Amino acid sequence: MKLKLAAAAAALAVMTAPAYAGEWEIHSYADFMASPDTQAVLGDFPISFGETPSGTSIGRTNSGRPAKSFHTPHDVACQRALLNALKGMMDKTLASGGTRLTGVHSTNGLVKDKSTEYACNVSHFKALAPVVGQMTK
Repeated sequence: MKLKLAAAAAALAVMTAPAYAGEWEIHSYADFMASPDTQAVLGDFPISFGETPSGTSIGRTNSGRPAKSFHTPHDVACQRALLNALKGMMDKTLASGGTRLTGVHSTNGLVKDKSTEYACNVSHFKALAPVVGQMTK
């Protein structure tokens, strides 16, 4: 009985533990935009970074799609996490009739200049770069 109770308590502890605990890091949008992967995935889709949207807004969108960080340098994992997030936001914008993303910025309060930097949370297995922006025409 004690063994079953201990096993149940251990399972409950694992299920209720934070699913995503890692360190927050600040990275540059310029480094991200210079990456060949970024150009291959996003192409020439217009994206502007910062808190000020421009154009005719058709709605707000956000994303925080994770990327694998296991055995991957943090900067590479964070770039991939931001790319995953922006790819999802771009797809949603195009499906909604939009032509660009504006005012894209990190949702984390650690970033001092939201037009040049983004925040990324990196753990042993995943990286996450949550961002928000406006879908515009």
